[in-house]
Amino acid sequence: SGSYKLDVLEGVFPGFGATGSYETGRVIDIEFLSLEDRRITDLCYLPSLGSFCGPFDFSINGDQIEVPLQAPGGGVGCGAALLARSFPEDQATIDLEDDSVFQIIFQDNVDNAGGCNLDPYRVVFELT
Repeated sequence: SGSYKLDVLEGVFPGFGATGSYETGRVIDIEFLSLEDRRITDLCYLPSLGSFCGPFDFSINGDQIEVPLQAPGGGVGCGAALLARSFPEDQATIDLEDDSVFQIIFQDNVDNAGGCNLDPYRVVFELT
């Protein structure tokens, strides 16, 4: 838990003229929910298209950072909520002795669940 600067290193929403995917360069707060579970309390999704802000959850399982299936930005989408999650073959690791810098890697627009007819894309956050 604590405060971190969140930078988006990779991932631009592939439609509607979006210039990014998540708000970048801002200090965010991370809540400790349980031994493994953490929450970014207020993360803004698709900031160039509106103000869709809400919590973003992730878990630390050993040294792996996992993103559970969730609807970022409070459930914005094209008739249904866009979904995001990580997959075991492409997720970040964390040094449990030094969490001063770490990444979160996940796929956004999973299974086109939001109904926007756009491809999923990889997102990489770096927290410092």
